[in-house]
Amino acid sequence: MASINRISLYFFILGTVISQGYGLLESLPLVSTVVGGIGKKGVLGTVMHTLDDTLAFLPREPEDAAARPYEASFCYDRRQPCGQHKWDGVCKTGKRQSPINIRTKQTLLVNASKNPLEFNSKYSRAQSGFYVANNGHSVVVQLRPKGRSELELHVSDLNLTFRFSHIHFHWNSLDHHKGSEHRIDGHGHDMEIHFVHYRSSFPSIEEALKSGEPNLAAVVGMFVDVGAHNHALDPAIKAIEKFALNDTHGHRRINETFSVSSILPKTDRFFRYQGSLTVPKCIENLLWLLMEDPIQISKEQMKTFRRVICHNCPEHKMKNVRRAMPRNERTIEYFNAHGTLPTHRKEEVTPEEDY
Repeated sequence: MASINRISLYFFILGTVISQGYGLLESLPLVSTVVGGIGKKGVLGTVMHTLDDTLAFLPREPEDAAARPYEASFCYDRRQPCGQHKWDGVCKTGKRQSPINIRTKQTLLVNASKNPLEFNSKYSRAQSGFYVANNGHSVVVQLRPKGRSELELHVSDLNLTFRFSHIHFHWNSLDHHKGSEHRIDGHGHDMEIHFVHYRSSFPSIEEALKSGEPNLAAVVGMFVDVGAHNHALDPAIKAIEKFALNDTHGHRRINETFSVSSILPKTDRFFRYQGSLTVPKCIENLLWLLMEDPIQISKEQMKTFRRVICHNCPEHKMKNVRRAMPRNERTIEYFNAHGTLPTHRKEEVTPEEDY
């Protein structure tokens, strides 16, 4: 009977980790009681050691709730009580919120002969294996567990170094509606990809986000339009198609090579400003680096994202676009090695349906 109970406990632990994450498991005193106080060095330790490389990157409940990068119970649809019009705290009171509508006539041209964005050599290498997950709010791609990697971005004029954490995507489930969160003179794009980095002085993105320090993280934002097929995104999109359409499937390790740098457009023209996360808790003190030049994906590739399921969304279709927030007199810098301002376009009013 004891061996049966032990086996049952093993699968209970395994199921708990997969469905709820490492942190919840650690909070269960029952585990230590049933196995006679064996702790992590016994059965629990064996399970955790075995699963750590593949499960530890999942969102988990840290000891300090402030470390969570986002709240679990939120949605975007203004028709629902969890919708973005009901987001509170800093999301409601913050003065440096993201995304924003960038008016090109109000940008400050930075006369920089050298591009301040410097990616280390490991950024340009194809990575062997990656992780993909549908977390109920977006699709996330990571290179290593816990969002850690050796890819670094150095912002030379600020003398700040950031470590790559993950990529996630924002889009609209409806055809003919824009899915980018940021707008340029009111004009949106079909999708926006966020390359999330955290200050290299912190051990993890959770620690960076709860620090409250200036420039605690940097997000490289990239616009996407439907057009030509994007081969660089094929490994991620195929993995999403196979494993991440449903937000109950958890994470998967994909044993294929994936190059983060091959997705990036030209980085010599970009906007920079101080902003926030675009999801609750809407933590501020983020450095936004928004690339001006979009990339393209095919219509078929876009269809994969529009098939992603979100059980907290209308008709279970994911639409994860936060509306543009007030600029509040923030300085929007524009970097262009050629020394010219961005092309101004007639202001376009964003339809309310896009949110």
